[in-house]
Amino acid sequence: MNFYRSEVLRSRKEEYVATFKGSEYFCYDLSQNPIQSSSDEITLSFKTLQRNGLMLHTGKSADYVNLALKNGAVSLVINLGSGAFEALVEPVNGKFNDNDWHDVKVTRNLRQNRVTTNKPRTRKNFKLIQRLLLY
Repeated sequence: MNFYRSEVLRSRKEEYVATFKGSEYFCYDLSQNPIQSSSDEITLSFKTLQRNGLMLHTGKSADYVNLALKNGAVSLVINLGSGAFEALVEPVNGKFNDNDWHDVKVTRNLRQNRVTTNKPRTRKNFKLIQRLLLY
């Protein structure tokens, strides 16, 4: 009975879900009022059976954030003009393309980047692709 009640209460919560079946995408143009910040937070939830796919891309040329699935792992690439930072988050057991809901949170504070997921026991591989010092 309690389980049923909690499910009923949860189902009344208003949710917004976008469904993409291959070539569709959602676009939110920030070019008129670009965001310039020293810290950012991006949070999203997803579920899929696809092993590969782009979840989020924002930016132009050398300044961009790219969040994707690569072979069932969450991939983050951030390049804000001083070299690209890449993080690959892989669950120890299973993959993120298991048709269950997963939460991903990307935080950035100056040059410190972090990716967290709701999938327990993840392996994180971080790699600075390139670093350029600007004077």
